[in-house]
Amino acid sequence: MTGKQNFSIRPAESGDYKAVNRLLLALHHADYLGSPRSPLKKNPPYILSANTYNQLLQQSTTQLFVAVADQTIVGVIYLFIEETSADNETTASKQPVIGSLYIEDKYRCQGLGSKLLQRAERWARRYGTELSTIVYGYNTEAQMFLQEHGYSTRSLRLNKDLE
Repeated sequence: MTGKQNFSIRPAESGDYKAVNRLLLALHHADYLGSPRSPLKKNPPYILSANTYNQLLQQSTTQLFVAVADQTIVGVIYLFIEETSADNETTASKQPVIGSLYIEDKYRCQGLGSKLLQRAERWARRYGTELSTIVYGYNTEAQMFLQEHGYSTRSLRLNKDLE
């Protein structure tokens, strides 16, 4: 895409349901195509029901931000707070987590992902000093993007299909 686009980042609203779901479905399909074996359904009709989506918007421990270009939602980031505790700790801590981040292909490499990430980091700071996410091993594009923004590998989760 050429020329300077006018983008904005804002919290998702109830009326954004179809657009957010469209982006989450696109992310799901990208994950499915990239994975040698996806645990998710191949063609779900939606990722979130309208009811679940609206519940997420109301919770203080979840947040969805959208990227808007020319009055069209072209990107989304979903965050949630995960309660964690170590075996030797008596109190749980709250860990902000990026659950999903997706930008439509034609809007990539224009700074939108960076802007969504910055907005997510501002939101996450009220809950902790660290923000984490899980990235599939085959998703090298996401890994590079996050590393360019200061994210580093803390652990490596290995899986084996037992079927």
